[in-house]
Amino acid sequence: AVIRHLATGSLARIAGVPAWVVILVVNVVGSLLAGIVIGLWAPGEGLAARAFLLVGVSGGLTTFSTAILDAWVLWSTNRRGLAWCCLLVTPVLAVLGAMLGHLIGGAS
Repeated sequence: AVIRHLATGSLARIAGVPAWVVILVVNVVGSLLAGIVIGLWAPGEGLAARAFLLVGVSGGLTTFSTAILDAWVLWSTNRRGLAWCCLLVTPVLAVLGAMLGHLIGGAS
């Protein structure tokens, strides 16, 4: 959560992009990392380390609840196209990121 907070605030200011875009990128990167972790370990091996990396690191980095809140803010301020984009693109890219990470991690 600390990584996410620092990343979203800092990156939004540095890159000059809206916070919801940074949240989208953070969610996709977190999903990619989760896929890599899953791909690296054989089932049943390294459960404690895998749980820490998935729940503690990747889970602490991603924030789908914030993405939903961002979508609501976009919707309520009449930026409905961006709200739909946030709602539809976030999970699609997150799943693709996890799949890519799984391949990077070496699993088939």
